[in-house]
Order: sequence, then structure tokens, then C-alpha cells
Amino acid sequence: MSSNPKSIDNTIDIDVSNVIDKGVLSQEAEDDDKRSYFD
Repeated sequence: MSSNPKSIDNTIDIDVSNVIDKGVLSQEAEDDDKRSYFD
């Protein structure tokens, strides 16, 4: 891992964006899709 704080911040920003995208997708997905995602 890089010790550069800016690199760490960028990684965190990307992770947060991915989590938000997954949350939106799961909300739009049907119940069957949600169950298969968590299985």
C-alpha cells in the first residue's frame, strides 16, 4: 500500500462510490435478485 495520504483518500472515495452504486442497484433490483446477491 502507498503511504501517500492522497492515494489513501482516493481509494476511500472510490470504495464509498462503489458502495453507494451497489445500494442503488440493490434498491432497483427485484426481490429475487436481492436474495441471489446476498446468498
